[in-house]
Amino acid sequence: MHLFVSDDADLPDLRDALAGLPQDAYGQAFVETVSPEVEELQRPAGVSVTWLVRDLADRSRPMGSYAAVASGAWAAEWMVAAPHPSQRTLVWVGTSIRATVHVLMAQNGCPCLHQEHEHRHADDG
Repeated sequence: MHLFVSDDADLPDLRDALAGLPQDAYGQAFVETVSPEVEELQRPAGVSVTWLVRDLADRSRPMGSYAAVASGAWAAEWMVAAPHPSQRTLVWVGTSIRATVHVLMAQNGCPCLHQEHEHRHADDG
């Protein structure tokens, strides 16, 4: 299972990460953006992409907060509390929103932070 959390600044890294997935991969990508123009990202058929468009004038919440809330809710629904030992979860978080995403996921009890999983960031290569 794969969970990707990104914003506009990390789109090149997200594109590379999605392009490197096997064709049978499944999961979800959340992309927080300030642009109403969204693009089609190349990815396996089993990986969905949700664009979270925010108002540039909204300074009440930091960039990454929409993606953190959406990905936390997704994880609560799709990531089981006690996965089979052979199940590996990849959580990819873009560099520019990493701090915000981690804080909000921790505050909201995201199950992806409590599972044994492989956690990668945009700069991990």
